Amino acid sequence: VLSRLISLNPHAAIHQHAVALGATSCQVEMAFEWIHCVAMAGASEQSRTISVVQKTVDQFVPEIGEVPDVVKIDAEGAELDILAGGRDFFCRHVPRIFLEVHPTYLQRRGQDVPGLLSLLRSYGYKVYHSDGVPVRHAERVLAQSEGFLVHRVICDGAVGEKGGRLRR
Repeated sequence: VLSRLISLNPHAAIHQHAVALGATSCQVEMAFEWIHCVAMAGASEQSRTISVVQKTVDQFVPEIGEVPDVVKIDAEGAELDILAGGRDFFCRHVPRIFLEVHPTYLQRRGQDVPGLLSLLRSYGYKVYHSDGVPVRHAERVLAQSEGFLVHRVICDGAVGEKGGRLRR
C-alpha cells in the first residue's frame, strides 16, 4: 500500500524502509491482519507471517541521516515499545508525535494506557486532542477500548518549546 502511495506522489520526499521499530533490536515475527503487519504478541488471527528486522528509534534515526520533527505512530499496540526504544531521540529532539492509541492491542501485549502515558510524560510530553485541546483525564479517556476503538491524539513536548508548538 505504501509503495503505491509513494508512486502516486513522486514529488514528495518519502522514503520507505522495511524495518519494524520497537523497544529492542532483534528479529521479530509479525502476522498479517487486514493491511497491517502486527507483532505476534498482538495478533488475533495469525494467517500468514513474516520475519522482520526490528530496530529501536534511537538506532534507526541516525541510520537514515535525518532528524524528523514530526513522528506518526500507528503501530497496532506497539506504541509503548516504539516510544521506549526512542528515549534519547524523543527527549533530545522533542518531535511532535501524532499517536494512534490502540487499547485492545496494548492489552494483548500485556501493556496498558497508564504505562504509555507515564512514558510520554517522563519524556516531557503532554497529550492533546487533534483540535489542540488538552486531553483531560487521559488515562480514563484513552483506556476506553470498546471493540477496537482507536484514539488519535497529538503529543507535544512540554519542555524545550520550539516554534510551532501547541499553545498551553
